[in-house]
Amino acid sequence: QASCMAMGQAAAATAAIACQVGKTPLDVPLDKVKNLIREHGGLVP
Repeated sequence: QASCMAMGQAAAATAAIACQVGKTPLDVPLDKVKNLIREHGGLVP
């Protein structure tokens, strides 16, 4: 279950960033996704 939760959190973070910058999720840099997850208390390996 934890891996499903992490996948959902990453997908949501990517979608949120993509909406903010007006790009597709594929165009969102991975470091921005990781930083957003960390800002919200998530664990990033």
